[in-house]
Amino acid sequence: MNIVVYTICTAHLGIVLTSVYLHRYLIHRQYTIKYPAVEQVFRFLFWITEGIYPRPFIAQHRIHHMFTDVHGDPHSPLLSGFWQVTGHCLIPNFFREYRYWNTEWETEHFSRDFKETWLEKNVYCHTKLGLLILLLINIGLFGWLGIVAWLVHMFSVSLFVNATITGFGHKIGYRNYNRPDTSTNVLPLGLLGCGEELHNNHHEFPTSVNFAKRWFEFDLGCAYIKILEFLNLVKINTKL
Repeated sequence: MNIVVYTICTAHLGIVLTSVYLHRYLIHRQYTIKYPAVEQVFRFLFWITEGIYPRPFIAQHRIHHMFTDVHGDPHSPLLSGFWQVTGHCLIPNFFREYRYWNTEWETEHFSRDFKETWLEKNVYCHTKLGLLILLLINIGLFGWLGIVAWLVHMFSVSLFVNATITGFGHKIGYRNYNRPDTSTNVLPLGLLGCGEELHNNHHEFPTSVNFAKRWFEFDLGCAYIKILEFLNLVKINTKL
């Protein structure tokens, strides 16, 4: 396989899993996965592509929606500084300890619906191990060029999802809804970030699986979820 095509595919897979699985499923429960085997496939792929343990992230992001850009927001560019928040998110997860501002009680309280299975407690908790497995796969396929592909993958996910949600999505772009927070739509076509570019729309309708709200907007993540629903693998819980 061509290494460029492979790198684009793995980077996009990491972006899709972060948006569709972590953000829309685990955090906002916008749809239900019908079969445990499908959920386990999502979880394993997320482990080797992103390297984030979901539970504290779930709590942190739900708190962010409760206290957006006011005291209590765990990652507001308005309160903490745009470059401080965005710069932290641009560093790939493998090269930093993920910063969680929530207390142990907040993590427990705001992520009570997250299932702490044996795999979560004994395997997936080792987040960097998953990323190392992907690195070894890359090296096995492409030799030392696989390291370059792995680094591109790491930085792509950090740029197009993590930084978009936390940084750029509260600073750059346009607004469809005059909300009290600073959320923006970075771009009308949610392709690179799988729809996360439409952050102002998402803050206005956090339970909606479709982040696109105007005729010229497009949410690629929602399109993927519709395909999964067509295949009878998931059930969308909220209105589009």
